[in-house]
Amino acid sequence: MKIQLTDAEAEKVYQILGEDFFKQLDAQQRRKRNVIMVAIIAAPIIAGLTIYFVLKTFLP
Repeated sequence: MKIQLTDAEAEKVYQILGEDFFKQLDAQQRRKRNVIMVAIIAAPIIAGLTIYFVLKTFLP
C-alpha cells in the first residue's frame, strides 16, 4: 500500500531518515534489478545448454 505524503511531511521523513538511508535504498533496488535481469538472461541459456548436453550424451 502506498501512502501519499504532503511536501512538508515528505521533507520531515527525509530529515529524520537522512540522505544515506535513501542512497542505500536506491542502491539496493538497483542491485535487485540487476540480479533479476541477469537471471532473465542466464536462465534460458543454461536451460538450452543443459538440454543440448543431455541429448548429446544419450543420443548417438
